Amino acid sequence: MDLLNLPEFDSAIEIVPGRWVDDDEIMELERHYRHRQLRFERFADGTLLVTPALEPIDIARKLALATQIAAWIAADVE
Repeated sequence: MDLLNLPEFDSAIEIVPGRWVDDDEIMELERHYRHRQLRFERFADGTLLVTPALEPIDIARKLALATQIAAWIAADVE
């Protein structure tokens, strides 16, 4: 896959590049995709996890879910 021409996507994707992508290249990819706010992480086996920025509605939903889980845990402890 051509790392400089990634398609649009809404959730995290894993990419297995044909060669090792070093730290400098990952930083360059993040600069290249700063307009899309993509974050790149590399696993020990070289697989890249590419994560798009969350939309505000996604953040609100995750916060609401975390609040519900925290309340459930607190209720279970008492």
